[in-house]
Parts: sequence; structure tokens; C-alpha cells
Amino acid sequence: VAPLWNLPKGVAAALLEEQPGVLPGDKEVIIGNISLPRAPGAASLDCTGSSPFAYTSVHARVLQALASAVRSDEAALLVGDTGTGKTTVVQHIGHLLGREVLVYNFNEQSESTELIGGFRPVDVTMHLMSELMAAFTAVFEKTFSRRKNAKLLERARSDFVARRWPSLLQVLGGIVDKSLQNLADPLAQSTKGVKATQLIAEWQQVQELHS
Repeated sequence: VAPLWNLPKGVAAALLEEQPGVLPGDKEVIIGNISLPRAPGAASLDCTGSSPFAYTSVHARVLQALASAVRSDEAALLVGDTGTGKTTVVQHIGHLLGREVLVYNFNEQSESTELIGGFRPVDVTMHLMSELMAAFTAVFEKTFSRRKNAKLLERARSDFVARRWPSLLQVLGGIVDKSLQNLADPLAQSTKGVKATQLIAEWQQVQELHS
């Protein structure tokens, strides 16, 4: 490339060997000839030289180029093979500045909704019926014998799986009404005591979902 730009060999070699320095501070970081402010309240940097980041001449120049893009609030595209340090150098400049770096991995099937979100169709009826069935099953098993009412529960489950909503609502509605009537009986209340009051409250919740 140097001959195309009419650069003497000595100048080209000097440029290749140039390694911008990094001067970390509490309020700012100087990378080469670029000065960037650190995030307010950022933790102090370890200046003992124990950083896992290797300041090779290549990475130091990339770091300076990124710093220039950050200062100008411009996007930057790093191109290179896997494992050459593209992500690491971005994470390191984020560390120097005390800023959080979010990493997203994309591929050919990636879509914009993975970043900004989107709308998806939701079966509202199925959601409501699932909530109703869950509440009904829970209170039914507290009130009646599951073994003795296996056929009734199987019918309700079959209607739910087949999405026969009118039939399911009819079955559940009849059970809810009968259960509330039985629990309201003075004999049932005297027999079950506090439990009857709790069951009535739970059946009323099912009744609200049913309506």
C-alpha cells in the first residue's frame, strides 16, 4: 500500500510500528491523541499493568480509531476473522470509560425484532380459558373426589383440548353453581367450618372468570 501512496519505506515502517499510548484517569482517558470522559461514578482503573488486554500495535491503533468514533458519536465497523479481538477491543474501551457494553450475536436469520421488539398474534380466548381451567381444577380437587368425578373431569378436559368453548362453559357453569349452592347449605358450613368459607371464595373467583 505504501508505494500507492508514495510513502517512503521508512515512513511506512514507522506508521506500522506506531503504538498509541493509553493514559487512564479518574475523569478521563487519553487514547493516543483522543481524550474521552469517563462515566460519572465509574470505578477507578487498575494502573498496575495487570490488565488482560494486550496492547499490541495493531490493537492500540484500533483502540484509538474507536476512541475517535466514540468522540464523534459515529458508528464503527470492525472487520476480521473470528478470534482476532474485535469484541475484546470494544469491551476494553467500555471498561476504560466505565460504560456497560452490551453484546448481541447475529447471524443470517437475525431480524430487527430481536433488537427493537415487535408484535405477535396472541390467542386471547385460549389464554382466558386456560386461566379458567386452572382455577377450576384447583378448587374442584379441594372440594370433591377426583377419582369419583373422573368422567366429569375428562369431559371438561376433552372440551378444553378440542376448544369446544360453549360446551366447556356449560359444563363448568353447572358445576360452579351447584358447588356454591352446596357450600352455602348450613349443614355443609357447620361440617367444614372455615374451609367452607375459603372454598366459597375460591368458587366465586372461578365464577367471575366464567362470566
